[in-house]
Amino acid sequence: MKITGTRFFMVETPRETGAISEHVMIRIDTDEGVTGWGELSDLAHQHPMNFPDFQLLEEEANRRITGADPRNINDTMQRLGGILSAAFDIGLHDLLGKILDLPVYALLGGKRRDRIPFCYPIFPLKNTDDVEPNIRRVQRVKELGFNRIRKYIGRDWDAEEKFLQSLRDTFGWEIEIKSLDLSGRFYWQEALQVLQRFKQYRYEMAESVAHPRNDLRGMAEVRRQLGIPISEHLGDYRSIVDHYQAGAVDICNISTCSHGIRRCKALFDFAQGLGMRALHGTTQELSIGTAAAAHVLAAIDRVDIPCDPAGPILYTEDCTLNPVQYENSCIVVPDGPGLGIEVDEDHLEEIRYKETRLKQLRGEG
Repeated sequence: MKITGTRFFMVETPRETGAISEHVMIRIDTDEGVTGWGELSDLAHQHPMNFPDFQLLEEEANRRITGADPRNINDTMQRLGGILSAAFDIGLHDLLGKILDLPVYALLGGKRRDRIPFCYPIFPLKNTDDVEPNIRRVQRVKELGFNRIRKYIGRDWDAEEKFLQSLRDTFGWEIEIKSLDLSGRFYWQEALQVLQRFKQYRYEMAESVAHPRNDLRGMAEVRRQLGIPISEHLGDYRSIVDHYQAGAVDICNISTCSHGIRRCKALFDFAQGLGMRALHGTTQELSIGTAAAAHVLAAIDRVDIPCDPAGPILYTEDCTLNPVQYENSCIVVPDGPGLGIEVDEDHLEEIRYKETRLKQLRGEG
């Protein structure tokens, strides 16, 4: 069996908030008709004018990947030389699982759990007018059977506090706040101030508490004074060691759609072997990326913290016939060969990239 090529599908999906996110689905084809799917998730953190030339990348990936053995992921990844490496790593694992008629978690050593605790994101508030719509979002999530959120903190602290107070007034302690995510927006002194101010609302951890994000001394000071676990996005062994030795964080935030399946699991194993806790973060994936995260989390030694991938219920559109399922504040690990996800190629055309966000940014409607 040989790989005959790859095709990229750039799509856009609205969130329940109305915001638009762009994604790239990649299909890897073989001469025996078996295909694998990967995902480059949520490009909304970039201005659309800064997107790479995906058509050129597709042409180059085809030139490099054609003729590769789909059973040799190492060789195929080396051929690609870094082109959408995380997405291709996911797609190649999906492909290999289908060839071998095994779920991806079996390729990683086997399934240790079939449910992964997760939390739902509530994004920064622009002003106090955003409080009630976001309380309604929490109500919707609660009605779906989920009782855990994480809250991104914006620059209007009064609005954020009004939301937190309303959350407690409305739901009491039924809704858990896993984390307050500061997204590296604030210098550590500001971060400490707002985290202490909001401590009364009971959150379990804080994330990205220093600007710039490499301010290890600042993170360590917030951690020391706050007395609540601190998390940061860490994507390589050196960063994990540096943060550990500096006493800057308690928890490593690692995500599959940033690093691919193999590297993500290796980083989990490394961090936990060092004595740190680790959580699976998110780039707000669709069901391909979320399934990949679930397979990794099913196979690692332990799940220390509820994970963040919520895309299949955050977005109002998906790319699959069988989206990832959620039950009782958990992601259900998909079964079936590969990722256990069947892509709806007809729907990919319906949600194809139409430059909607770019037009919005330009004021064109």
